Amino acid sequence: MRGRGSIGVFAAISLAGAALLVLPALASASTAAYVTNEGGATISQYGIGSNGALSALSPATVGAGAGPFGIGVSPDGASVYAANFGGASVLQYDVESGGALSPKTPATVPAGVGANGVAISPDGTSVYVTNANDASISQYDVGANGALTPKSPATVFAGLLAFPLGIVVSPDGASVYVGNLGAPTISQYDVGADGTLSPKSPPTAPSGTATEAIAISPDGASLYAANTGDNDVGQYDIGADGTLSQKSTATVPAGDQPAGITVSPNGESVYVPNQGNHTVSQFDVGADGSLSPKSPAAVAAGRAPGGLAVSPDAESLYVANFKPELFTGFDAVSQYDISTSGKLTPKTSPFVQAEGGPNSVAVLPELELAVKARSSRRPGNMRLTLTCDGAPCTTTISGAARIPSDLARGGAGSAGPKTKRFRLRSKRVLLDAGETRKVRVKFERNSRALRKITRLLRKTNRAKRAKLIARVSAVGPGDFVTKERERIRLAL
Repeated sequence: MRGRGSIGVFAAISLAGAALLVLPALASASTAAYVTNEGGATISQYGIGSNGALSALSPATVGAGAGPFGIGVSPDGASVYAANFGGASVLQYDVESGGALSPKTPATVPAGVGANGVAISPDGTSVYVTNANDASISQYDVGANGALTPKSPATVFAGLLAFPLGIVVSPDGASVYVGNLGAPTISQYDVGADGTLSPKSPPTAPSGTATEAIAISPDGASLYAANTGDNDVGQYDIGADGTLSQKSTATVPAGDQPAGITVSPNGESVYVPNQGNHTVSQFDVGADGSLSPKSPAAVAAGRAPGGLAVSPDAESLYVANFKPELFTGFDAVSQYDISTSGKLTPKTSPFVQAEGGPNSVAVLPELELAVKARSSRRPGNMRLTLTCDGAPCTTTISGAARIPSDLARGGAGSAGPKTKRFRLRSKRVLLDAGETRKVRVKFERNSRALRKITRLLRKTNRAKRAKLIARVSAVGPGDFVTKERERIRLAL
């Protein structure tokens, strides 16, 4: 779940041949979240601020058939799919500039009766949807534009009276698991070379009563199941062949009616919303994948919390509360900060408004940006090697050299600004998926001045005071921007 066109950026900056050293760094940004509103037949869409707080986009919602339930985002962040429970179909959207959704053509593809959960393969080539009322899983190929077409066969059987709901794909893409609300089992499937499903042997693993949601650890070694009827979480080891076996402690207690489950991207925490007592249980993940309650074991949520998602940076959690809040009367999404130990605390604004029975949450995958310096022979230049993975990417390159003004004035004291700034010429580069390109960016002006300052720094041996702040912004599909800031010392 990374992507939105991951961009690797390697920066080399030289002032009169002086190499600049930068430690490797990563920056990431996740800029939009989506919530299905079953009663409102819409999807709420939010921007994500720098502190992880949600704010409504414009428009705040898009139409979503008749009773949207599960929702998923493609690994490249370019498409969103939602199960249309009341319309026996899958809704499909493009992610536009700023994160807003717009229907693809066609806007829907057929599914089974009671379309519910959505899962997408890690390579983005297959989508799977559980159909609760006809005990099947629909399976789709993903076209070049993200549009779905049914595979052959279009569905696979989930089991008699299974009422399948939650569905996940293993991180290696080799297995699919389905939680069955109507039978005390989890169905398990092998994924063929063409993405079609076939039952494993055995086809199911034992589960608790009314398994409503399941989740897999990022390392693919453990699976967790929210058992609504037993008020607990089942925990499983995943074998080399993808089959499930219960851990030595098969279950751990949760709250009243656990209705969802998610694992943090770093694999260190698990969160479970409890609809019956309006809380979110929080667990630590041990070395063997076993869960143990954090302290406190649960935090307050809104009314009837259900679907939830952790931001890719593992610093925020968003929970859809199915029932309207008592005091405000509006439907809400709870939002929490996640501490370094994985504990939840409500954000300054603990709720944001949704619309009519919020059900499931999905967050755009993050955009990653790596910056590393290399030496360059040409003075006053920044040299970049850009690599785009996933979807096509647009990068905007900018930067500035900041030199103490007393050095810029030949070492004399200065009553003016503390630093003198030299900007890079901004440059935009469009890269195809998988393309690597070398780019040189020059400073806008004063290259002579930069060379003069460099000579002065060498003469006065004051290089440690000279710093350069490089800003490189990477823009992926839909103009999602992430920035990298690096303070770079001159190495003379």
